[in-house]
Amino acid sequence: MNVWIDSSEDVVGDVRAELTSAIRNCDVVLACLSEDFFESFWCQREMHLASVERKIIIPVNVGKKTSKHDMIPIWLGKQQ
Repeated sequence: MNVWIDSSEDVVGDVRAELTSAIRNCDVVLACLSEDFFESFWCQREMHLASVERKIIIPVNVGKKTSKHDMIPIWLGKQQ
């Protein structure tokens, strides 16, 4: 099993190309739904691309729960 973790420490060069390649070549996307996830441009971009590529997306609530974390995003429910 190959695992790619989106970490700014691991990405060198074109971040957009690296993320796009990782998502296109994966079988499953694990979405860690933290407080920052919902505010992050890059997280939203990754989830959009995973949806367009029809990838299986597994949402996992992490960190402190807020009202945002009490439900799966609507777009994700429609995808699955």
